[in-house]
This record gives sequence, structure tokens and C-alpha cells, in this order.
Amino acid sequence: MKIAIPVEEGMISSHFGHTKEFYIYDVEDKKIVRRVNDIPPEHKPGVIPRYLYLLGVDTILATKIGDSAKRILDTLKVNYIVGVKGEPTDNVEAFLSGYLEVSDEVSSCCGHKDDDCDHDEGHTCCGHSHEDECHGTGRQKGCCGHNH
Repeated sequence: MKIAIPVEEGMISSHFGHTKEFYIYDVEDKKIVRRVNDIPPEHKPGVIPRYLYLLGVDTILATKIGDSAKRILDTLKVNYIVGVKGEPTDNVEAFLSGYLEVSDEVSSCCGHKDDDCDHDEGHTCCGHSHEDECHGTGRQKGCCGHNH
């Protein structure tokens, strides 16, 4: 598994497409084995999602991702979670353990704020319980990267 996080000054950047740096984590057996600091190409529509895909990234943790980038990531079958804030490595470790917290101040991976979510059950790392079917096109392993 390869996880990308947009970073600004050592924290998760508030905007995926305009970040100046990504931390790219290689993961094996639910453990981080390597982190690479990557400088992406200049922002142009559609460039960043395709660039990360070509690097082999299969999961993105971010605070926000624009709708156009989401559509491209869905087409490429790259999983993403939005609403993620704070220190990148801590969030990767929380994601790998199944306890990633997402902010309800921005849209969750479901595409709407949790208070508008039509799931009645408890919410977990991806905005819904793992008993619920993950929705959204192109997410073979579910929007949170876990098999449901």
C-alpha cells in the first residue's frame, strides 16, 4: 500500500491540489516502512491525481479534495479520505489501525457533512460504520481503504 498526504509546514495541507509537498508512505503489513518527501508538479487541472497514481499511490488522506480531482481519483480507483487534519504520520498510523478521525467541518468521504449523513449507525474513520456498504464509484476497497 502507498499512502499520500499533502503537507504544508509539517502538517496536513488544507488544499490537496495546491500543496507544494506530499509525504508518500510505503506500508507493509499495516506498518509504515518508508516515508518519502515528494515535490509534485505545478498545479494544473487533473495533473496531481494522475501524478500520484503514476507513483503507485492507492490511498490519499487529505483535508479537502476538489470535485474534479475526486472524479479523476474515482476513475483511477484511488481511495481517498477527506476531513483529515493534523500531523501526517499520526494520521497514517490511525488509518492503518482503523481509528482515523475525520473532521465534520469538511465533507467526509461520503461527500457530505456527517450531520447530513443518512447512515444511522456509528461513524468510524470513513464517516460510516464498517457494517454499512461503502458508497461512491471506483472504490473497490471502500472509501476508507478497508475491506467491508
